[in-house]
Amino acid sequence: MIRPKAIRNTSQRKAVMLALGDLHGSHPTASEIFGAIRVRNFPIGLATVYRTLDAMVERGDVAAVRTGNAVRYDLTHHHHHHLVCQICGTVIDVDASEVPTDLITFFESETGFDLSNATIQLNGTCANCSPTN
Repeated sequence: MIRPKAIRNTSQRKAVMLALGDLHGSHPTASEIFGAIRVRNFPIGLATVYRTLDAMVERGDVAAVRTGNAVRYDLTHHHHHHLVCQICGTVIDVDASEVPTDLITFFESETGFDLSNATIQLNGTCANCSPTN
């Protein structure tokens, strides 16, 4: 079994985690996380925020959600999936327990994969951007 690479619990990592907690639910970009850290007058560079987020994503502490030309970040404190609006970039969390297990079983039977840690991202149009509104 391959273990995730350990990352040090540095002051920069703590600052990124704190900012993600402050921005919880908004699925912030790295720039928004950087701004939230700088508001607290913590000395950190944008490149350090990106490197820290990359390490946290690799380790599984944070999810990277691709929304068109932006990447948004989300704490992985509970297993959930994402709905992404292709027009405005809104990201909505869907609790994993609300997704029928038949869907995961379907993917496993079709591909032969053992999806022990599946995360689903569905792209579409949110209610606010829908042409029917």
